[in-house]
Amino acid sequence: MKVLFWWVILAALGIGCNSRTESGYSTILEEQNTRYPAMEVQDWYKLAHQAVFGAGHAIQNVEAAHDWLIREWEGFDSLSNEPLLEILGPESTYARINLRPYKSAGGRSDELFRIFLQTANQETELSNGFERYWQSLREAARKRMIAVRVDALDSLYSIMSAGGFPAIHHSERYSELYHPAYRVVSYELVRDMQHQ
Repeated sequence: MKVLFWWVILAALGIGCNSRTESGYSTILEEQNTRYPAMEVQDWYKLAHQAVFGAGHAIQNVEAAHDWLIREWEGFDSLSNEPLLEILGPESTYARINLRPYKSAGGRSDELFRIFLQTANQETELSNGFERYWQSLREAARKRMIAVRVDALDSLYSIMSAGGFPAIHHSERYSELYHPAYRVVSYELVRDMQHQ
């Protein structure tokens, strides 16, 4: 079972990394738009934010973060058609690991929590990455490649920039329709899990 699990993980990483370098952010945005057509402006913001800043914001209390993962892990009652891994940006080192397919592929919650914690403790490259992703979002919205209005993006950007670009939650609609259950991790750490 362990060999099969790592074959699934490495195949997902390979697919994700190829699409990451060859097709760029517009393909990632279109994939997200197709997979989650009810995404609202804050969901698009969250995608760009996680691509640049990872998930460090989620670990304010290690014990609470662990308990949250276990509650989600034990609460799954059905499989989903979610991908195992979602690459967040063409230059990002972060990916979302969706818990339902991870668990059904034989993944272990303790391993996932360890790399989630390691990811949160890594330094992030702040530079101008967020601004580049945001401008790409605006361009995709302007071309109607994604279902969000440019003025909605501009309005949220104004609010978030005044607050120093904080992390935010998914929209209520997104949460109700898609029941997101994932952890943002460094996919290099996911690769490293294979050897431990």
